[in-house]
Amino acid sequence: MISQDIFAKAAKEKNATKLLMHLAAFPINQELVDELATLVRHCSALIHSRPNLVGQTARDKLLADVRGFLESAAPLLSFEPYDQAATLLQIAEDGHQRILAALQQTAFSREPAPSRAAAAIARAEANRIALAADLDAALKAAGHLILPGGPEVKDADGNRVDADSFLGMLLEALRGTLLMEGYANKWFSGDRQWLTLPSLPEVTDREIYLAEQAEFLAMAWARWERLHEKARYFGVQINTVGSDQLPEGAPEGVKRVYEREAGGMVADFIANERAIDREGKSAADLSGTTNITRIGKGIDKPVQLPPIEWISEQEALNSLSLSEAVGYNIAEDLERPGGLRLVQWVRGYMALAAWVSRQRGDQQKLILEIDPAEARSLLQRMSLTGDEADIFLDAVSFSAGSRDFFDAPIVRTQRKWLVIGGALFAPRMAKIVPSTLASMDVQLLRKGSAFESRVIDLFKLRGLDARRVKVKRDGAEYEYDVVVPWGDYLFHFECKNHGLSGNDPKRAYHFLQEVGSSIRQIQRLRDGLLTWPDILTNEFGPQVTTKTIVHCLLHNETFSFPEGIDGVYIYDWSALTRFFEAAWFRVVHDHRGPQNTVFRNRVGVKRIWSGEEPAPTDLLEELTNPSQYRIVLHHVREEKIAFELDAETFAIESFYSRAPGDTASYAEALGVSGKGIEEQLERVDEQIKAAIAHAKASEK
Repeated sequence: MISQDIFAKAAKEKNATKLLMHLAAFPINQELVDELATLVRHCSALIHSRPNLVGQTARDKLLADVRGFLESAAPLLSFEPYDQAATLLQIAEDGHQRILAALQQTAFSREPAPSRAAAAIARAEANRIALAADLDAALKAAGHLILPGGPEVKDADGNRVDADSFLGMLLEALRGTLLMEGYANKWFSGDRQWLTLPSLPEVTDREIYLAEQAEFLAMAWARWERLHEKARYFGVQINTVGSDQLPEGAPEGVKRVYEREAGGMVADFIANERAIDREGKSAADLSGTTNITRIGKGIDKPVQLPPIEWISEQEALNSLSLSEAVGYNIAEDLERPGGLRLVQWVRGYMALAAWVSRQRGDQQKLILEIDPAEARSLLQRMSLTGDEADIFLDAVSFSAGSRDFFDAPIVRTQRKWLVIGGALFAPRMAKIVPSTLASMDVQLLRKGSAFESRVIDLFKLRGLDARRVKVKRDGAEYEYDVVVPWGDYLFHFECKNHGLSGNDPKRAYHFLQEVGSSIRQIQRLRDGLLTWPDILTNEFGPQVTTKTIVHCLLHNETFSFPEGIDGVYIYDWSALTRFFEAAWFRVVHDHRGPQNTVFRNRVGVKRIWSGEEPAPTDLLEELTNPSQYRIVLHHVREEKIAFELDAETFAIESFYSRAPGDTASYAEALGVSGKGIEEQLERVDEQIKAAIAHAKASEK
């Protein structure tokens, strides 16, 4: 394999000399050309988002030098993949440069740079106020909480929108605007290239109004970035349609349309959606079964680290979610990834979230100011040392490489810092902490072994003889994470604890690469059992020779895949534990009664056990056709969105979305008619409402 370090250095320096020396050690064949094409597609350093004639010329020469070297050695090879990769980079940078050029044509661009930044921030605040009003009205209109589902927020056209997605779009627009201003004005500085804004002036309504122009283009920037990253990492093309082939309805004056072919993997999208569902369910279960709402100590006085003390209910819930994601109790773990314990990473974010909640009060401000010294003092009061506080603040300060404001909610200025409160309204630590550490190239060392132990314990608690098996044959090691004889079957689980992509194309690509690598590992282990069946008989006895062996890649994260791949099932911990918990998938309606009591209406939709206890054949059915996967897939839609890059250029992006679910669609996803389920729910709902009304009347 080509050294990625050597390639990355050549891309950064725009010089092919050392790379060509490295390539000379390889046989020049089609495999090498294809591997180089992949490296080129994935290399963001070869994309100049801002016009840079010197850099672009040097980049083109680098690519030409490499191609020339390959072609001179093997002229009969196909260089189409390499040429397509080079073209894709040029298309990617063309889109960004068109957006920047369009920005320069706006009236907003003629305002002073500090005023532009201040106006963008003020406009984001105004948009947040409008969202809060809509969400508040929706919550008041909802008579009860529905799981799955929830209160509706509608846009101006009456369509249902997801409030979290709307807030994410709002923050993405602000991120894009500040990034564009940061690049244009050279506001990035320090070892990590933090964005450091100048002192921001007061702005007028006119400037806030003009900021809409930048907001519109910032959203285009973010969408274009996502469009070309998906194309580059999932091996699809961006097609260019000229003025003679424009799609119907194209605006007048448009001369070209960039359209990305459909790409990506729906299983990755479903896994990330399920992760959100899992966190919500864990929070609801914990709130409903403990006194967690009364444990918060606040941030005014010193608070010890968990499990001794907690800032808030939110911190306890997020610690639980992150513990589930990594596979062990973070409150007991002493490892220090990135310089802090995981419980300290959570504490830092939760301290900022609590500070934001107190500062914004009833106004629910999107963006607040904090003195750097106050931020450090807050963290030290929350049981981080001075050095630890600096590590945390450096990591969560927004930079040129920050994924979003959820990971990095602090924007530095020359005086006070800005805290993006909107990113801290309901932070998801199970997603944010791994994402922050990944951006620092930090790996969690004990995730794998801890997960294996949990899986073994799960089966042992059900009276099954689950074991690790590790042997050597012909000088090679064969290590089976979990082997479980059960009935007529012997289940072999290889346990993996890789973090999900968070719908980031680069991380999705690497996650799926890990899946492929894991399947090859399991196939090697399967071959070992065929060659040396005594591996199992030595461990479990001769009776296992008659059992059917089932091989499964088991993820700690919420990633499953129907039917499996190449004879290997793909399943996940959340689904496995749910399989053993209950025979039924149910729909739940919760009603709040007097004195904060909860009346729960549960109706069974689908039974997954064939008897009173789970059977191995039941598990095999779930491995083949995972119910949780089916539920989300039933609600997945592939949509397209068109957006303007400049007056002459549009782009069309395909993406996955999740349609709102209700009782009927939930039942249909599991192969059950929803009408009877809805009628049964409605009948019991009316009985519960009558009982609550009677109880309230009795209190008076």
